[in-house]
Amino acid sequence: LAAEQDIILMDEPFSALDPLSRKQLQDLVLDLHHQTNTTILFVTHDMNEAIRLGNRIGVMYHGKLQQVGKPSEITTKPANDLVASFFIEQPKTTIKNVIDAGFYHSTNSKNKVDLAKELVDQTQLRQVMSLVSKDESINRLAELLTTKESVVLTGNVEITREDFLKFLASM
Repeated sequence: LAAEQDIILMDEPFSALDPLSRKQLQDLVLDLHHQTNTTILFVTHDMNEAIRLGNRIGVMYHGKLQQVGKPSEITTKPANDLVASFFIEQPKTTIKNVIDAGFYHSTNSKNKVDLAKELVDQTQLRQVMSLVSKDESINRLAELLTTKESVVLTGNVEITREDFLKFLASM
C-alpha cells in the first residue's frame, strides 16, 4: 500500500486466523479499498469471504476459469453445476457459529435463572429468558430475538439482538 501500486495481490492472507481477527482484518481491507480505490486480487477458498469482499469473483477449478461475475450473479446464476456446488454445500449456520465468531456476552445466567424461578406465571417466564442449545439454527435465534432483547445459553453465554446483528453484518 505504501508504494501505491495499481494492483495488490493477497494470497489467502486470513486463512490461518481466528474468526474475530479474520473479520477485523476483512473490515480493514474493505476500508482501505474504499479509501485508496486500489485493485486487490484476493485469493481465497472461503466462498463467504469471497462474497463479502469481492466486487467481482472468479471461480477457478483445476486451473480453468469457470465463471467471473458479481457475487450476486455467481450465487444466483451459476455458469455450471460445479460453480453451483460451491454455494449449495454450505454448512448449516448454528448459534455456536455466532459464539465462535465472538458475538456474545458472558453473563451471570444464575441471576436470570433465579429471577425466572421467582416468576410463577409461564408467560412472564418466557418474556424474561429463552434457554436454547448452541446447536440450534440461527433462524431459531433470530425468531427468539424478534420478541426478546437477548437469549441465554448454557455456559454463561448471552446473545443480544445487537450481537446477532453484528454477526449477520460480518457474513
